[in-house]
Amino acid sequence: MSQFDGLTKEQFIEKMNQSYPPAPTDTFNRLVQAGVLFEVTLKTDRMHNDPMSANIVIPNWNHSEFLPMLFESFEAADRENIDLEFIITDSGSNDKNKKIIMDLLDKYRDTLKIRFLYHDFSEQRKAFEAANADGAFHGSVYGFNSALRYCKNDVFLNADSSNVVNKDWIRGMLSPHYIFHKSKLWVRSRGGDFTPEVGYDLKDAKFSSSILELPHTYVGFGGGNGMGFSLKTKNIKALKGFNQLLSCCAGPDDDLRFRCKEDGFQFLGHESALAIHRPHYSGWESKGRKSAYGYRKMIELFVEKTETTFDNKVVEPLEIHCNF
Repeated sequence: MSQFDGLTKEQFIEKMNQSYPPAPTDTFNRLVQAGVLFEVTLKTDRMHNDPMSANIVIPNWNHSEFLPMLFESFEAADRENIDLEFIITDSGSNDKNKKIIMDLLDKYRDTLKIRFLYHDFSEQRKAFEAANADGAFHGSVYGFNSALRYCKNDVFLNADSSNVVNKDWIRGMLSPHYIFHKSKLWVRSRGGDFTPEVGYDLKDAKFSSSILELPHTYVGFGGGNGMGFSLKTKNIKALKGFNQLLSCCAGPDDDLRFRCKEDGFQFLGHESALAIHRPHYSGWESKGRKSAYGYRKMIELFVEKTETTFDNKVVEPLEIHCNF
């Protein structure tokens, strides 16, 4: 790829170097000190080989050019004895990006079951930005709640559209839910953000390449939803899904993780399941990787215990496409 977002490779790397890693803010440190963010993660590398099932949910918004490599890694992954459905939940990508997704449905028609949910969150975006000048709207939380209604398998497994996963990622992310028989378990994959020099062209990258662990990540495990997480579908539905009041940059997964913690979930990292996250320049760094709005709202909710309305009202997809 010679250009990305209208930039040459050299310009892209320069932009990424200017924005990585972001310096933790005072509000971020307050959340850490209050125990809102992050858990000491137990680790396992055990695998389960009996039947399992999952919906792999992939939020996307105009990042479809990354999806072919992600699905190549899905196809190459160990999927034996695993019933899978992939759900791409899109926040209103342009026609060029929609075509890439439709082409994926055709390409994998005989090998991977893919459901494509296409949404228009423009009204939600306008309302959010009008009320929160320091916020960076993310449609992923609306997409997650929409996708939940189509999740009929045992496990809800999240993958970022900019990821590539190793061959053990799917089995590793599902196995603990079957091996340990925990009714409330949150499983994470190992990984991190690649440096721009390594991560610009992932087809030439190795999973053993050095990774850049950002200050807000788990030790040895990637932060946020970027590396992937899994929960029993029945448990995430019991928690009422994702809080759309935190439809901001890197807020919804922190909110859900804290509600899981309050509800007695055990947190576990799978060492054999590895995802690498491709850095991409999309303008969010002008407001910080985690927006001030996201910090402030999480402090209100979890540190200061401010009463607020929980928003999980589902926005119906405009289009639904399946290749099965």
